[in-house]
Amino acid sequence: MEISREQRAHWTERTAQSPFNLWLADRTRGADGRLDLDRLYTLAAEYGVDARGDYPDLNPGQQRMNVGNRLRARVPAEAYAAYSADRGEPQVFGTWFWGFDPTGHPFAGFTHAGSRDALIARSRPGDLILAVGTQGEPTVEESRGRALGLIEFVRSPMNAEDLIPPGTELPDRLFENGVFKWPHAVPAARAWLFPDKPRIRDVIGRQLTSAAITGTDKLSSDEVARILELEIEEVDLPPSAAALKQQRLHSAKPKLDATSPGQPGPPPSEWSALVAREDGPTATYLMRFGNRPAGRSV
Repeated sequence: MEISREQRAHWTERTAQSPFNLWLADRTRGADGRLDLDRLYTLAAEYGVDARGDYPDLNPGQQRMNVGNRLRARVPAEAYAAYSADRGEPQVFGTWFWGFDPTGHPFAGFTHAGSRDALIARSRPGDLILAVGTQGEPTVEESRGRALGLIEFVRSPMNAEDLIPPGTELPDRLFENGVFKWPHAVPAARAWLFPDKPRIRDVIGRQLTSAAITGTDKLSSDEVARILELEIEEVDLPPSAAALKQQRLHSAKPKLDATSPGQPGPPPSEWSALVAREDGPTATYLMRFGNRPAGRSV
């Protein structure tokens, strides 16, 4: 079954998939793939919209909407012409969740990097992940086997722990030996909840396949149409640890003049990240602090 013109237009309106908004999203994404307000206001200034400070009481999504409406009248159509091709309906990939709380973990995580990378390879910009509650514990009973929400994901491989918002206390059951159980992630650009939490079998006529246990189950066009007809509520996503790290680095002002000695350095910034060792070329970094040289090989 093909998605009707009316269904496609309805989804486009609800999820901001117009060519202009796709262009705007690409130009204003931060390190975690989500909205970066500093980039939004910098872009607006490039087109003569001085909006910084105009919406202090609005959440990031509402600020994007207001600034975007002002930008739409200023940005020439040729700037986003490349986004004008008919994209058709989004692809939807179902996977099992123990629960769906995109404000606490705004990403989809996988046990194996190969599962995440396969999703990225099969997907297109604007595609969606369907979160379905697992059939047993630790998923709460009222969420088991039910459609819980949707994630519009960014097709960028990232470490899950870099995407957890600072200050978020996740339950111990999500960790094993101190490591997040699904460390290989794709960040959420936007997220929606299904307030009615319908049974997935009642919506698409089946359960997710075994592919969704460690990876994803790609829904058919008919199943996508049924998912997109459900009532949704958008969630305002918090900034991730990765986004805040990038903001701290960008806030090191004024910029230093490399030809002028004796300048103060940028303010110190804490930094931590998960790394993986791979075979390949190595490098040695040499630094000098005052009259004392220091070196480190990696």
